[in-house]
Amino acid sequence: MLTDLSIDGFLAFGAAYPLCFWANPRARVDGGFYRFNLGVACFVLSLGVLALLLAPPVTAATRVPTTATIGGVAWLVLLLAVTWAVWRRERPSLLLVSLPSGLGITVVAALVAARTATLADAAATAMATVTTLVGAGALGLALYTMILGHWYLNVERLPIAHLSAAVWSYAALLALRLVWNVVAVSALSIDYQGLPLPVWRFIATLDGFLLAVGIFFGTVLPLVVALLVQRTLAAKSTQAATGLLYVVVLAAIIGDFTYRFFQLRYEAFL
Repeated sequence: MLTDLSIDGFLAFGAAYPLCFWANPRARVDGGFYRFNLGVACFVLSLGVLALLLAPPVTAATRVPTTATIGGVAWLVLLLAVTWAVWRRERPSLLLVSLPSGLGITVVAALVAARTATLADAAATAMATVTTLVGAGALGLALYTMILGHWYLNVERLPIAHLSAAVWSYAALLALRLVWNVVAVSALSIDYQGLPLPVWRFIATLDGFLLAVGIFFGTVLPLVVALLVQRTLAAKSTQAATGLLYVVVLAAIIGDFTYRFFQLRYEAFL
């Protein structure tokens, strides 16, 4: 299970993180900022692909398709090539940087379809893929905003509007996720001990109560803190805002791990 959690987390993060640059599509931060974040994406994706090659994830019914493993290697090579191509630019093309994520989303979708036994149609597979990528995007934006906030200590006269826009993008994603969580908990069911059980009743069981912890740390707490960050930025205190964003990253890691555990163990797509 830990191997599956790691592979899922690394690969989904590798697909979502380069897209975080779109939180500031017109901003000119600093060449080092873009290089550092691309390096983070390459490093995390390398861990995911290495784990995929050394320990292919297995379900009760199927092994991850060979095409997904090949696609993962090709995805890593493409991301490294794009990173090398834009390394010396002060501001890389966002379309070029986002290109590897298209292949990455395809690989993640193939893994989700292969490892989730009850997905019988394309719509269900799409829902599982979207929730997987949204979770990775939430963690990615949490890290992205924290790094951007830290960059204000290194770059003088960087407009606060850049960090504010990134935090608003993060808060908007969390708000959408919270709405989906409410709908899923209210309306969806999961297979628990061989019987369909509504998610809200599953949370009340001994096996499912930690799902509420995941919702709190992965969505509710980061959303509240993100709004507090905006209030702090209104007072032009980027250092205090960055401190709050460190809290957001820690909460997002706990939440993401919990969400992924219940997705893999119980196919609870929140």
